[in-house]
Amino acid sequence: MDSSRLVDYAKTILLVIVIAFMLVSQAETLYSNLFVLSSIVAPVALFFLLIPLLDLLIVKILDLSYGEYVLLTFTTTARNSEASLAVAATAFPGTLIH
Repeated sequence: MDSSRLVDYAKTILLVIVIAFMLVSQAETLYSNLFVLSSIVAPVALFFLLIPLLDLLIVKILDLSYGEYVLLTFTTTARNSEASLAVAATAFPGTLIH
C-alpha cells in the first residue's frame, strides 16, 4: 500500500475516533436530552441521504457515467462532512475536542 493511501485511511480512522470521543464525552448529556440529539441527527442524516439522490438526478440530466456519479457523490459529501463536526461542536460546547 502506498503512503498516500495509508494517510487517507488514517484520516478516516482519526475522524471516526474524534466523533466517537465527542459523543462519549457527552454521553450523560445525550441521555438526558434525547430530543436535542434527534434534532441534530435528523438534519445530518437527511443531508447524507439527499446528496446521493440529488447527484443521481444531476448525473441523469448530464448523462454521466457511474464512475462520475460516485466521484460527484463522494466529493459533495466529503466537502461537507466538516459541517457535521461543526454541528456537533456547537451542540456540545466545552468539550476538549474543539
